[in-house]
Amino acid sequence: MGILLAITLLFWITDTIHGINPAWVGLVTAIILLLPKWGVVEPKAFNSSVDFATVIFVAGALGL
Repeated sequence: MGILLAITLLFWITDTIHGINPAWVGLVTAIILLLPKWGVVEPKAFNSSVDFATVIFVAGALGL
């Protein structure tokens, strides 16, 4: 996790060089950390703690 966060910080510092918005870098890092095999959250804990109805609602609202 430390290596991933160091890479994220490096991308944030050098955003003027590569042109990737820091928000996208943070979003990709968050997604990687939430992946079942790669992240720090166990799949059972993730499935029991996330309200998927709210996730789908927010995704639909943002999609509009």
